[in-house]
Amino acid sequence: MSIILGFVFGYVISEVYERIGLNITKKLRITGLIIFGYRLHHSLYGLLIIIIGLLFNNSTNPLLLISIGLGNITQHYFSGDGFVFITKEKNKLSK
Repeated sequence: MSIILGFVFGYVISEVYERIGLNITKKLRITGLIIFGYRLHHSLYGLLIIIIGLLFNNSTNPLLLISIGLGNITQHYFSGDGFVFITKEKNKLSK
């Protein structure tokens, strides 16, 4: 049961982030989390949650964390952004 709930939770939280969070960042003129010219997509957070679930499987419920991460990545895929975690940003100063 925790697998299904975790997957749904990860999917819904990602959907809420895309609908509400991205509107807020657009109003604040924030283009996303960019580090050294690379944009970190929210599906990367899903991958990190999966890794945490695998590493700390003695102190947490690994299936719950893994399914939350999978829900996050699945939502990112179906939202049209694809199976992507990090992309290189184009230099805005060049033509």
